[in-house]
Amino acid sequence: MTFVIYLFLPLGIVQLIYRIIDRKTKVTKKLVEKHPIFKEKKIAIQVFATVGVVLAVGLVGMPFGMSRELFFIITGCIVGLVNGVAFSITYLD
Repeated sequence: MTFVIYLFLPLGIVQLIYRIIDRKTKVTKKLVEKHPIFKEKKIAIQVFATVGVVLAVGLVGMPFGMSRELFFIITGCIVGLVNGVAFSITYLD
């Protein structure tokens, strides 16, 4: 249950905040115009970014004694941002 609260709650909140801030997808449109690969390889980037975040936070935080809860919160927030951008790119189509 701890996993669900500490990972998915921050993920959902950050994703919702991004969607509220970028409701008209202006920020996402600028990002896609600058880097068109985000639109072309949206799912691959979303998957690899998520895996990369988990590995990077784990490799950096765990040797320093990062608590499991903090790991879940940080990972959830960053993955929520990645998913928010990916969903906004979907709305551009």
